[in-house]
Amino acid sequence: MKHVLKKTAAGLLIAGMIATANAQAPSGQASMEVNQKIMAELMQEVPAEKMADSGFVMDKMIEKMKANLPELKAASQKDCVAIYGDAKSDACSCVTEKTDYNEVFDLMKKQAANPSDASLSADLEKLAKKGEEQSLACGFSKEEIDAATQKAMEAAQQAAPQK
Repeated sequence: MKHVLKKTAAGLLIAGMIATANAQAPSGQASMEVNQKIMAELMQEVPAEKMADSGFVMDKMIEKMKANLPELKAASQKDCVAIYGDAKSDACSCVTEKTDYNEVFDLMKKQAANPSDASLSADLEKLAKKGEEQSLACGFSKEEIDAATQKAMEAAQQAAPQK
């Protein structure tokens, strides 16, 4: 059960990182608060006997994320501005609106179903490339994206479940 919850929390972190800005900014305070709310709701609604079923838990988490999508978007926008500053507010808004959250959710579900799936790396790379293109089109520089990507990678490594 603990392992499933760690994977679920990691999934929320990944979603937050992607949704915060496709410029690959790490998930910020506002996103973390929404993610904690979703996790609390999930803990109350998933029966104890289903906690070991990672597919079921991920489905419920994605259902909760979809139900809270306006909050997730608002938090992503707020975190993006906190990271990049008020001068990038329009760019943050642009990226938040261009993000295909269903694509993010589908990838999270695929990862939960089969974490060793060889195509996951290609899917993540494709999503990252799409995010970078959107971020550039929205007004972020390549340098800003690269710096934020590095921070996101470090955050993901720290959040990864320990064996």
